[in-house]
Amino acid sequence: MTSGELIIISGGPGSGKTTLLEYLKNSDFDTFDEVPRILIERNLQEKSHMLPWKNLSGFARLCYLEMMKQKNNTYPFAFVDRAIGDIIAYLHMGGLSGNEYQQEAVEGYNNLVFLMKPQKEIYIQDDVRPHSFNEALDIHREIVRVYDNLGFRIIEIPFEPVEKQASSILRELGL
Repeated sequence: MTSGELIIISGGPGSGKTTLLEYLKNSDFDTFDEVPRILIERNLQEKSHMLPWKNLSGFARLCYLEMMKQKNNTYPFAFVDRAIGDIIAYLHMGGLSGNEYQQEAVEGYNNLVFLMKPQKEIYIQDDVRPHSFNEALDIHREIVRVYDNLGFRIIEIPFEPVEKQASSILRELGL
């Protein structure tokens, strides 16, 4: 690992990413919360039109700008809930290319990406997560495809107790 790297934890909605990131944070690792969720919550509260289901390309741009701030505020490394590759996957799901984000989707990130698959038993559909469970699975497949095409080494994190998930990630990273 090099200084300033972000370690990506991603996957479809409802996979336990936020719980895992919270566990890592409580274990004294630096983490960044999920940018899209923060922006959706804020924009819903402000009754803004800048939501992915109303203006996908504009929302993607907001996410990108916030994720770039994360990249610029990382030392020596941090875990991140979603990354720029996710923006590309969501753009693809909306029929857009995402090509303008390709280079930044790789730079500053560790070459490993830890992916978690949505789990029906924990999946909650709400105002911030309007997708059905089957749509969450489709999103997950696209996220896997994008990170694979970007050249990341994908490590699938099984659905198991969070302590085991964290332990597996730390072992994989040599921490």
